[in-house]
Parts: sequence; structure tokens; C-alpha cells
Amino acid sequence: MCADPVVMRHMRTGVMTREQTEGQISMLVRHWKERGYGLWAEEEKASGKFVGGIGLMYREDWTDGEHRVEVGWLTKRSCWGRGLATEGALESLRWGFEDLKEERVISIIHPENLASRWVAEKCGRAVRGKSY
Repeated sequence: MCADPVVMRHMRTGVMTREQTEGQISMLVRHWKERGYGLWAEEEKASGKFVGGIGLMYREDWTDGEHRVEVGWLTKRSCWGRGLATEGALESLRWGFEDLKEERVISIIHPENLASRWVAEKCGRAVRGKSY
């Protein structure tokens, strides 16, 4: 079972306040309403517990190229190495290409985040400039 909090070593946000968390949730809900897609809750099958989020987000502020739909994942550390991020990322990519008809889906990954780079590579992503 995965019991630790979601660790965001390579994310800029760090630990969020209650207000920041509420703002993040509002943004995610608004994204779904406006775009028809967003992050899915990631849960552990055995326990049904929330262990992270995976899905597609439109990155309005992305300036490194014309493609702004990103596949991303954030999984609790104790759940790493079990293929959960890869499984969710692959389904997100399938959905993005087949159902949403996206031409390209990027993944913005911090260069030192080797675990996320490995997930991206297992999903067939290749480094292109500053994104996968």
C-alpha cells in the first residue's frame, strides 16, 4: 500500500497552503470544463486509495514550440517503480492522439528528474529541445 504524501521534488510548487491547494483544484476543475480533458485521479487498484494524478493539460504559458498539450504524472514515492505512471501516461497518450486527435503531445520534465524521463522514454517519447 502507498501511504506517503505526494512528493514533488522536481516541481516548483513545493508544499502548498490550503489557499494554494483550493486554487489548484479550482484550476483543474475549470480546465476540465473549458477543454474537456485534464488530470485523472490515480488510485491504487488493491486499496482504491488516491496515489497521484495523471493526464493531459493544456499549457497556455509554454513557449518552446507550438504544441501545448502535455501528458504529465505525479505519483507518491512509495508507489514508484510499479508501472503506475507508465500505465496512466500510455492511456493518456492514447486518448490524446486517438480521441482528441492531437498531432503532438509533449511532456515537460525537469532535466534532473530521471524517473520521469524514464517513464517518458518507456512511453515512446524522445527528447526534443526542452520537452519530450
